[in-house]
Amino acid sequence: MSMSKILIGSSLLLALNIASHAQELGNNVNPVLRKHAENITFYLNFDEDNQLPVMAKSQKNIKSQEGVATFEKGLWGKCLRTGHTNYYAEGNLDLSAPGTLIMWVSPWKWKQTEKEDYFWPFMAVTDASKIQLGRQGGAWGKTRIYAYVTVFNGKTNIYHGIEGGSGKNWKNGEWHMLVLAWTPENIAISVDGGKLAEKGIPQPLGNKTEWFCIGAAVTEKQTQVLQDEVIILNTKLNDDEIKSLYEETLKAAGK
Repeated sequence: MSMSKILIGSSLLLALNIASHAQELGNNVNPVLRKHAENITFYLNFDEDNQLPVMAKSQKNIKSQEGVATFEKGLWGKCLRTGHTNYYAEGNLDLSAPGTLIMWVSPWKWKQTEKEDYFWPFMAVTDASKIQLGRQGGAWGKTRIYAYVTVFNGKTNIYHGIEGGSGKNWKNGEWHMLVLAWTPENIAISVDGGKLAEKGIPQPLGNKTEWFCIGAAVTEKQTQVLQDEVIILNTKLNDDEIKSLYEETLKAAGK
């Protein structure tokens, strides 16, 4: 699903641009672009062999990069294999208001080992906390897909995981949808269109989101998953909306 130019602008202009491109591409497009265009603040798909956002509400995007970016065949077009990019959050991600992050990941050369390595394809930092989405390391099949919040006052760490979400039965070449949803006082995660598992947090995530990073590996040796179709919305999706996006995305992508 190739979109050759970066779309940047106000919420209304961005929504109109997204809707226009989605119309051009017909059914061969991520359903989020058709169903939630007015809520997209950031969209990354790697189809042009780079880590620039295809769509962003802010003109200020890449903060820093680490490692050499490499790409593979993705859910549509290309996906990210290696390369770690930090993005400015202003305009693109706001953890002080309700929102949703959607991304797709695919196991990369997984084989059963005594101990699985951790990976986190997403992390964001505010003035008061850090939040990560990924998989904990540990014994084979006993790890979990998780959202992990660290509150910077040093007194409270919040761990939040999904039972059965270890990816133990995931197969190389399969694509899986990870969702992180939040309000200032709540975090929630969903895997493959499942119901959101939610947990309250003892204090707001922060007043100002400073930056966020995309990319689970800097080097080939670290690569655990491929990553594609990263979208940030300025609204918290509900269970039905998430399930619908999962099913429609797999159908549209021919998976």
